[in-house]
Amino acid sequence: MNDSINIALLQIMPTGSIEQNMEKGVRCCKEASARGADIALFPEMWSSGLPSPMTQRS
Repeated sequence: MNDSINIALLQIMPTGSIEQNMEKGVRCCKEASARGADIALFPEMWSSGLPSPMTQRS
């Protein structure tokens, strides 16, 4: 029995729409799983549907 757990820390930028964020999140989860992750942790605001302040222009 293996008592370890592999955690993927995802660094993903939101896209500005909930639908696109969900698609991106599913892709990232699948990739993390393929790389051996048991759990994928997302950034706090990844699924809000709001654009990232880093991508907004002033």
